[in-house]
Amino acid sequence: MVFMRMMTVGAFCFWITAAYAFDLSGVVCSDPLTPQAIEQVRISKQALADVDTEPWAVTVDEFNNTACPFIQVLMLDAMARTYTDLIRDYDLKEHDARVRLYDKIKMNMAFLQFTGGKSRAEGAGLNCLIQEKLRNYLPNQIWEHPHFFIAL
Repeated sequence: MVFMRMMTVGAFCFWITAAYAFDLSGVVCSDPLTPQAIEQVRISKQALADVDTEPWAVTVDEFNNTACPFIQVLMLDAMARTYTDLIRDYDLKEHDARVRLYDKIKMNMAFLQFTGGKSRAEGAGLNCLIQEKLRNYLPNQIWEHPHFFIAL
């Protein structure tokens, strides 16, 4: 995993990942999460604390039981960054509205996984904005990684 530097956005700290520098072909999917990846989970979960109350250690255990834990970290990071952006941009103060927003972000991440990033939401609404932000925060090579996609 490539971490460039740490950045503070509002009250949250994020590892700035060099998406252009990611070489996902070097990721060994069977490996458990590294200490750096675990720290990224902790930071992402901190950013989502008001809408995702599952402890970060439980999330790490769940990720380590998936086919490719590293891909899960990238997805969580993209969702946390998207959530933080939209909370800031739309000044959402009501808890129920923030929960609905995070649910919508998770649904849009699932949409990207099911479509392989090839389809886009129609129109210019919130779904389009969320998908665009998720695409910007995910590394470019993720669209070619077999463990990113979900097929029924």
